Amino acid sequence: MSARPPQSEFVPVAVIIPCFNSAETVARSVHSVLSQTVLPKQLILVDDASDDSGRTLDVLYELEREAKLTIPIVDVIPLAINGGAAVARNSGWEKATQDYIAFLDADDSWHRDKLRVQFGWMAQHPSAAMTGHQTQVMEKGQETPAIKDDFFVREVSAQMILLRNLFPTRTVMMRRNVPFRFECEMRRLEDYHLWLRVILDGFSAWRIELPLAFSYKADYGAGGLSAALWKMEKGELDAYWRLYQLGKFSFFVLLGLCVWSLVKFARRVVVYMSPAKQSK
Repeated sequence: MSARPPQSEFVPVAVIIPCFNSAETVARSVHSVLSQTVLPKQLILVDDASDDSGRTLDVLYELEREAKLTIPIVDVIPLAINGGAAVARNSGWEKATQDYIAFLDADDSWHRDKLRVQFGWMAQHPSAAMTGHQTQVMEKGQETPAIKDDFFVREVSAQMILLRNLFPTRTVMMRRNVPFRFECEMRRLEDYHLWLRVILDGFSAWRIELPLAFSYKADYGAGGLSAALWKMEKGELDAYWRLYQLGKFSFFVLLGLCVWSLVKFARRVVVYMSPAKQSK
């Protein structure tokens, strides 16, 4: 993009994109932000000490120069030590100056109407601390879906979020003053842990039933590796354990959640390791 759109509307949102060895994909993510029908006031790109000989950081600085033609505040944060997605997102959060935070990963993208719809809804519902929405896996050459003017929004209860993560990170927008952050010691499911913490502490969370974000691989089982599935499973069990230690639920609830989580894990293994899945 060569110039700021002549009649752009800016909304008080800081978009945080953590990057690690993301030179090949992050431009797609950033361009999906620059193409929004309403633009964020701030874009923060965090390089989590990529070890690709500076390729990712070089791309981020190029994107910074491009984005500054469109977005008022653009920051690149180069971290000296790789700390994982939690550390990278928290670093961006600390740099954010806007009232709202929106998260996007460097290999995902957004629908061009995402901020218009999601920020617009949150601005009209000040009691909502956090929102998410549907997401869609995109195939090569697939066109983005049309967005309906009327859509359903549902509140996400503690019971709902404990049984299933309804908020992929690429979909989440929350108020900057929410008093929790990503758990830096966690390398898996640190996002789910934060959503659980927010909702279990009584903050209001809602899900917009529109596909406003896109991924380009399955969230679970990409590559068909059972080891990757097990790492994700351990992350979920760790999230439950940490919340139990904080006194958010009883031991019996913890036990039930762990059993439920292991049942879901077994099903994923069967699905993603099946011959039909492996042949794709």
